[in-house]
Amino acid sequence: MAIGLDEKADWMASARDAVEQLADDSRAYGTTFTADDLYKIISRPETEAQRRYWPGSVFRSAEAAGLIVKAGYSNSRSRSRRGGARYEWKASPS
Repeated sequence: MAIGLDEKADWMASARDAVEQLADDSRAYGTTFTADDLYKIISRPETEAQRRYWPGSVFRSAEAAGLIVKAGYSNSRSRSRRGGARYEWKASPS
């Protein structure tokens, strides 16, 4: 089944807004965040292919824009990820 461009664009825009919110909180409280935190704000993409590529794309574009930086690694607590490695992120220094 083909993925509509509107569906992808809508999810990406919502995810970018959520990452900006997480970065603001990170800056205010000195915390880190992960994709698991992103999914507490917005829904997960529906298909395996979407879950595999869309979140990383949002984090990479936010990193390239200077909004966030990698802060470390940890294991996911998400059951579907089965403890797989994940990046921890924090707001870029102002």
